[in-house]
Amino acid sequence: SAITSSLDLLRYVCEEFKLVEPMQGVADAHDYIYLLNEFLLQEYRRGRNTALIIDEAQNLSSEVLESVRLLSNFETTKDKLLQIVLVGQPELNDRLNTSQLRQLKQRITLRHQLRPLSLNECQQYIANRLSCAGALLGIFLTKAVESVHHFSACIPRLINVICDNSMISAYAL
Repeated sequence: SAITSSLDLLRYVCEEFKLVEPMQGVADAHDYIYLLNEFLLQEYRRGRNTALIIDEAQNLSSEVLESVRLLSNFETTKDKLLQIVLVGQPELNDRLNTSQLRQLKQRITLRHQLRPLSLNECQQYIANRLSCAGALLGIFLTKAVESVHHFSACIPRLINVICDNSMISAYAL
């Protein structure tokens, strides 16, 4: 289900940390914040770091992204209780540069943007994915890898799509 509000985000985070059951009735924001704070403090006392990874973050509304900033407020007097990792397409950077999300951007302590892969890296990336999937030998000829590299603009997500579609088409033929 889509996360369209602050309450949706809080519920989703609590569900993912197994603090509430997915089919349980919806509580109010205060209840979710209380559950999350208690959980984070318990994990902290056990010496565990807790991380929340949000993929495709560029698709979240400004309201939900602002709620992510509020989640970063969980802390003791000396340590943060929740490490938040936002993962997204280049549009996420554009979103974070808006004045509306200025406060969230100020909370980001580390940023990294993947650069496009070189032809050699693309070849290694494809070989590694094939190996993880159980392939015993190379499936893509050098010319095919060059084409994948060119048409994917060297972006791993697009490399995956092109390779997947290529193998499905080859199988169908």
